[in-house]
Formats: sequence, C-alpha cells, structure tokens
Amino acid sequence: MKKALMARSKEPTARSPGRKLIKVPGFALPTTILAITTCFAWCWVSWQTFFNGFSCAHACLLNTLLAYISFTPQHDAVHGSISSKYKWLNEVVGRMSGIPLFSPFYAFQRLHLSHHKHTNDPENDPDFWSGKGPWFVLPLRWLTQEFYYWYISATKLKETSKKRKREVIFTLLLFYGSSVCLAANGYASAVIWAWIVPARIASAMLAFLFDYLPHQPHRIPMRKDPFKATRNIEGRGLALFFLAQNYHLVHHTFPTVPFYRYLRLWRRHRPWFEERGGQTVKPMNALQKTESTVEQV
Repeated sequence: MKKALMARSKEPTARSPGRKLIKVPGFALPTTILAITTCFAWCWVSWQTFFNGFSCAHACLLNTLLAYISFTPQHDAVHGSISSKYKWLNEVVGRMSGIPLFSPFYAFQRLHLSHHKHTNDPENDPDFWSGKGPWFVLPLRWLTQEFYYWYISATKLKETSKKRKREVIFTLLLFYGSSVCLAANGYASAVIWAWIVPARIASAMLAFLFDYLPHQPHRIPMRKDPFKATRNIEGRGLALFFLAQNYHLVHHTFPTVPFYRYLRLWRRHRPWFEERGGQTVKPMNALQKTESTVEQV
C-alpha cells in the first residue's frame, strides 16, 4: 500500500482539500440542531403513543425515520465533529442521539473507530458482519448487526475501562429496563411499536445502507488501499436520503469532517480523490462489483 501511495505522490496531482474545509468546526450548528430536533420529535411521538392514543402504526413509521436520522449526529459525535472548542458537547450530542436507536454512545464509538481502523478486515472489522456470506443470508445479518456489536463489545474490546463498561451496562439497563417496566404496566403495544420495532428496523437499514453498500463486496482492506476500501454512491436526491452518508469515501478519507460538508468537499476536490483511485458508482450499480473491488484480500 505504501508503494502505491508513494507512486501516486510522484504524479501530477489535483489541488488537495484545504484545511478550512476539513477541520473540525468550533461548533457544528447544523448537526446540533438535527440532534435536538430528532430527539425531541422522537420523545413527542413516544409520549403521544403511550399516553394520548396516537396510532402505533404511525408511531412505528415516524420513530423508524427518526431513529434512522439520529444516527448521523451520533456518528459525527463519535468522530468529535460536533465541536473542537467544547469537547463535552460531542458526548452530549452522541448520548442524546443514541436514544432512538437504543445505542449506548461509548460502545458505538469504540466499535465504529475499530471499523475505520480495520475496514474490510474479516477478523477485526465489526461491520464486516453485514457483508459476510451468501446473498440470501445478508438480510438476516443486517437485522442482527447490533447483536453482533454486543458480542464484539463483550469479547474483543477488553481494553475498555471499567468506568466505560459500567456506563454501557447502565445505559442498556435504562433502555430495556424502562421498556420492560412500561410493558408490564399496560404499555406493551406502545413499547413494541414505538420503540423496539423502529430501533430494529432503523438498525437494519443502517447496516445495509452504511455498512454493506459502501464497502461491497468487502474485499480490499484499509491497510492495502484506503482509497479503494470504500466508495461513493452518487445519484439525484441521494444526499438528502442518506444525509450525505453516501459520500462514504469522503468520510473515510477525512473522518472528522461533519456530514454537511461531504458533498461540498467531493464537488470541489473530486479529481484529487479520483487520482488516488477513489470510485463513485450510481445507485443501479451499487450492488455490483466495481473494478476496484475484484481483488481478493
């Protein structure tokens, strides 16, 4: 990989992204607004469902969407992209945004940073679970990605401090303990359809859209070629639906850049990425093997 990168560095290169565009903002207002709005809306839908007779079907649809959206601010918080001045704000936003997904912030942070370090490594990439096995098994893997995260957290991330472990356990007990208590007191339908099912559906969507598609077919590891370990999926309207997470190559290259800069960074510096082997596919080709992903690990 080093030889390939050195060879590229000797070639004429396009203008590289400037520091202003890739630095962590002092305060990422768009991300913070998204986090607060999403969490507040999820709480409102939940309250209406539990206590005011709001339709469980409508609650399931709305809270699935809100849980899906909440991933983006939590993801930015994992990378410290919320604020360079107020580091504590990253943890506040990360914890708040994890509520709709029933996702403990610190556990997700450790797992996601491990994914960045070991992308497409079958032994060490936690997200490799979503791309492993024959096609007919993959939907089941997307549905169980979070449970695999729990397994990895319990067996492989042993260096986690006792304080952080206690925090993760407490958060899970709070999430699921409150669910059990409410269900036992006559709110079982609301718990299932406003909380549990939306979190599971959103987690499966995230596994498919953000773990599987950008790295498919998971054959070039980060250590071999960081510019071919992932790719962008580009199409009209996709940036809105994905909240710009379809520019996955941009994110893996500059992990601390906030999500709302991905598209601008790509448009301004596309030649720089492409000179280094970065690839973009259209939605219709996202499930196909691209030229850069036929190489075996």
